[in-house]
Amino acid sequence: MAILTVETIRSAATPVSTPQKGDLIFFTTYKSGLTHAGSYIGDNKFIYARFL
Repeated sequence: MAILTVETIRSAATPVSTPQKGDLIFFTTYKSGLTHAGSYIGDNKFIYARFL
């Protein structure tokens, strides 16, 4: 079974300039590289998705 990481999921995604509700968003905090993801819910808000 393949291990899913934020980077492997992002590599299959298509970048957009204006996210729509339900789009996945990816970002970095204190580490270099992508470390976090969330689901965009509109109105400049998202729900954080924890990857273990």
